[in-house]
Amino acid sequence: MFSSLLWLLFSSTVIARTIDKCSIYRRQDGPVDPGIPSDCTYYDTAVNKLYDCTYFEENWGISHAQFVLYNPTVLEDCSGIKVGNFYCVEVNNGQAPAPSSTSSTPPTPTGNGIVTPAPVREGMSTSCDAFYFVKTGDQCLTIASANGISLADFNTWNPSAGATCNGLWADTYVCVSIIGVGPVTTTSAKPSTTSAGNGIATPSPIQTGMVSNCDSFYLVKSGNECGTIASSNGITTAQFYAWNPAVGSTCSSLWLDTYVYVSIVGVSPSPSTTTKAAATTTKAAGNGVTTPTPIQTGMTTKCKTFHYVVSGDTCATMASKAGITLANFYSWNPAIGNTCSGLWLNTYACIAII
Repeated sequence: MFSSLLWLLFSSTVIARTIDKCSIYRRQDGPVDPGIPSDCTYYDTAVNKLYDCTYFEENWGISHAQFVLYNPTVLEDCSGIKVGNFYCVEVNNGQAPAPSSTSSTPPTPTGNGIVTPAPVREGMSTSCDAFYFVKTGDQCLTIASANGISLADFNTWNPSAGATCNGLWADTYVCVSIIGVGPVTTTSAKPSTTSAGNGIATPSPIQTGMVSNCDSFYLVKSGNECGTIASSNGITTAQFYAWNPAVGSTCSSLWLDTYVYVSIVGVSPSPSTTTKAAATTTKAAGNGVTTPTPIQTGMTTKCKTFHYVVSGDTCATMASKAGITLANFYSWNPAIGNTCSGLWLNTYACIAII
């Protein structure tokens, strides 16, 4: 009799857990945060404060890295989870992206006559006439720059990559040109004299809206990013954006083979030396890891590995070399901002946490 009661209790528990599990197998019908992949196939709701990263990851059999990748606003420490919001717990029906392949599919459905390779992401422009195979470590901005297109065009033609590039998948093809729009040519014009009357010859071409008191210029080459240009010329990214407003606040409109301003009258660039500051023995929040100095404010107290920022470093390149996502890098180093505009030379940044 006692064993029968135990069996009945066990069976009821299993059934209840099964019903509860099935109840969350549903598509999104509530609030979500930005950055969730467009090919998310299942969502789960944060019903109360007990619904943390561990809950989602254990119930859905996904890793912490996957959960944060699918839902970048939750942040690495899961502090961004909001009660009542829906969170992505599965993409592409649980299937990984198709393996890399050099074979081609039939011409695109629009009948434009261009053979489209596979695999590609959902939503890619049907007018695409040139493709790039994404490799591990690639970033949207570097792909765009290397192919002579703006980041804005890249995002328009490849919407699945996301506005912050968190949806860029390795071993898939992305669009880098569309019919009727070719890459920027590499021919540079001869310098002309400035019309601002400051006595400094301004080369051309330049983008509109640049400040009138510039006294030093840089010709943008393939592969350049705003952060690397600023860093290599001893200025902050914030100064670069202020002096070159046409490039946009996220560098999405930086043009190849145009001149940008890297110094203005009365402002001297910082010296290019990268003498390191001696590390201190200060420990962060009792985690047992020695934190070097100087660091920027707000850096996570869970950091276990640090990178010394030198001229030419960008947030994207540091994250790529460390094998972490750009979202994680920004989360662990909040003073840098989400566009890398606050990155300081000769300071330490966090690139791994406990």
